[in-house]
Amino acid sequence: MLIGFLLLTEFLVPFLEFRGYTFKIDRIGEIYCDIKGIEIHFNFRQAMKRVLDTSNKSYKSYKNEETDKLLFQMYERSYNRKEWADTPKIKLEDKVLQIIAYTELFCEYALEEIKQRDDYRKQMEVEKQKQEEIKRLIQLENEKVANLISSTEKWNQTEKILTYLEKRRLALIQNDLFTDK
Repeated sequence: MLIGFLLLTEFLVPFLEFRGYTFKIDRIGEIYCDIKGIEIHFNFRQAMKRVLDTSNKSYKSYKNEETDKLLFQMYERSYNRKEWADTPKIKLEDKVLQIIAYTELFCEYALEEIKQRDDYRKQMEVEKQKQEEIKRLIQLENEKVANLISSTEKWNQTEKILTYLEKRRLALIQNDLFTDK
C-alpha cells in the first residue's frame, strides 16, 4: 500500500506542476494544490472495515480493521469530498488521469459557480441601488408635496388677510375715514 501511495504521489505532483498548477500551504498549515485559483486538497488514506467485535459477549459492538485498499480523496472544503478507491479490477494508480480530469472539471465548475455568484451579487447590488434611488425620489417628492401644502396654507392665510384688509379699506372708505397716508 505504501508503494501505491508513493507511485501516486510520484506521478501526481510532477504532472500537476507540469499542467501549471502550484502547491501551496494554507493558513492552517495544510498543503493544497492551487488549480485555477481553487484550493484543492488531496488526501491518501487506508480503507477501514467495520467488523463485529466478539471479545465482549454482553453487548454487540464493532471495531475497525485496516484493509489493503488505498483511498484517495480530493476536496475543496471538508463537506464536498470525492473519493476513489482500489478495486479488484482497477488499481488506484490506473485511475490517476481520470482523477486529474475530474479535478479540473470540478475546478471549472467551481469557477463558473463563483462567476455566477458574483454576477448575481452585482445584479442584487444594482437592484438595491435602484430601490434606494426610488426611496430617495419618493422622499424628495413627499418633501415637495409637504412644501406645496405649506405654501398653499400660507397663500390661503395671505388671501384671507388681503380680503380682510380690502374689506376694512372699503368700510373705512364708506365711513369716510380712509386716507392714503
